Amino acid sequence: MPTAFFLEGQTEMIFAEWLIMELAGSAGVTFQIVQRRGPKNARRSTLLRRATGSRLPDFLLLDSGQDSAVLSDIVDSYAAMKNSGFDAIAGVRDLHPQPISEFAAVRSRVQKFMHSAAIPNESLIFAVHECEAWFWADIGHL
Repeated sequence: MPTAFFLEGQTEMIFAEWLIMELAGSAGVTFQIVQRRGPKNARRSTLLRRATGSRLPDFLLLDSGQDSAVLSDIVDSYAAMKNSGFDAIAGVRDLHPQPISEFAAVRSRVQKFMHSAAIPNESLIFAVHECEAWFWADIGHL
């Protein structure tokens, strides 16, 4: 089941890869990692790691570079990715810089936007209380 994750930055991408490897085990799991940068009208993608073989990778991790780019990257890529065989496409971004009191309103605006773009609402996951991924990966503080 090929799955794509749009993430807000490099540390989230590194953490997502580590978490998937821990949960799924490393045997046979393939990754393709892409970094996207630039303004909305001129986004450029850089392939950082290509999956081996001719099939789709098990996991495609896309570093969108910032919170505000995650949703637009999903919208711009969703139809093509579904048509090429990705079963699940999701984005992960922080609520920050909006305060927690704005979460319901932000979620509502995002859901309306995604609905207008024919993208399922569950495709975007919010980290309500931001905690950088490197913090979770460093178990020395536990």
